[in-house]
Order: sequence, then C-alpha cells, then structure tokens
Amino acid sequence: MKIYFLPVFICALTLCVLFSCQRKPDGYYDFSNKENVFDGTIYEYLQSKTGVYDSLLKIAERVPWFKDSLQQMDARLTLFAPVNNSFRLALQNLNIVRQGTGKPLLSLATVDQAQLDTMVDWHIIKGNYTTDSMMFSDGVYLRSLKYNDSLHAQRFVDGAQGIKDGGPTSVYFSYTNGSQFIKDWVRALTQVVNIKTKNGTVHVLAFANEFGFKQFTNRMNK
Repeated sequence: MKIYFLPVFICALTLCVLFSCQRKPDGYYDFSNKENVFDGTIYEYLQSKTGVYDSLLKIAERVPWFKDSLQQMDARLTLFAPVNNSFRLALQNLNIVRQGTGKPLLSLATVDQAQLDTMVDWHIIKGNYTTDSMMFSDGVYLRSLKYNDSLHAQRFVDGAQGIKDGGPTSVYFSYTNGSQFIKDWVRALTQVVNIKTKNGTVHVLAFANEFGFKQFTNRMNK
C-alpha cells in the first residue's frame, strides 16, 4: 500500500510548492500587465482594483482635496500610486519604533492627518506625464499638486534577452528634499507605467517602496 500512496503524496507536495511560489505580495503587479487605458477617472481606476489600492483610498477619505482632485473629470494629473504593501511597510516600521518606546500603535485611521496631507501630495503631480515626457538624459522635474514640492522622474528601459531597450519600461520617481543634488534625493521605483484615464495618467509604484519616502516614521511618531 505504501508503494501506491507515495506517488500521490509526491504529486500533492509538488502542487503545494508550485502554488506557494505563485503567491504575489500585496498589491503586486506583473510587468506583463497590458492594461493601458481605463474608461474613467483616476479615482474610479483605483476603486476598480480591489486589494491593490485600498490603503490609498482610505487616505483619500481623510484628505478630501486629494479625493476631489482624483475625481475631477477635467483635471490633467499624474499619480504615482503606492499599493497596499507600501503602507503596510510604513506602518510596520512606525509601530516597531512606537512599541519599543511604549507608545500606542497607530493605523491609517489614527496617524496624523496633516502629515498624511503633506506626504500624499508628493504622489500627485500637476500635468499629465507619460514616460515619453521623461526620456531626457536628466529626466524631468515635476511639481506636486497642492504644495508645489519638487519631485523628479526619469524613464529607463530594462534589457531583455540581450536586446537593448527590449525589456519593460520603468521610472525612477524621486522626492528631492528640496535639493538639486541627487545624493539628497529619495528614490522610488515603478512596476507598471502609463495607465491612461480620463483625467490623467497613473504610474504604479513597486510594492517594495515604503510610503512617505522614508519620512513616515519620523513624521508620524509624535
């Protein structure tokens, strides 16, 4: 009997390993994503992706101007959209520090609203910028929608199978910290770009980026 059950056990174990390898991090997008045009506003696009932008939508409820801007049909905007995992990482790092000092843990519902207001502004840009606008050797400087903060975007193309410019197009998106020197910038990477909506363009930030350009803990740990 053991001889008959052994092959079945091996097959079951193999299937479990394969399925576990296929699991994606929260908010992950494949570079093979072919979605280029969405028939709606940026806000409606975020709503359509259950399990990807839930945290960003929660912030939109706490920062009314941000939500209103994403819904404005005649706007011309560019959103560098953080996925759920970006917020999970930020909260995790914040709460590790707070727990170590005996402070109560925080969530997106309880962190400081004024700081959320500032940091979410770093992700929404005046004007509609696709990666074609970022092809200059030095990239392009951008301005945030509400507070006119300085940001920077630079397009690059990964090589694929030995073919120059044969891979996926990505963007280095940087918060400049008000400095002209690259060494002072904090950089985030995209995983999907050029999702076109009726009121602008969405570039999706990679799931490994922590929301807040490494400032979340310092700003929220009051």
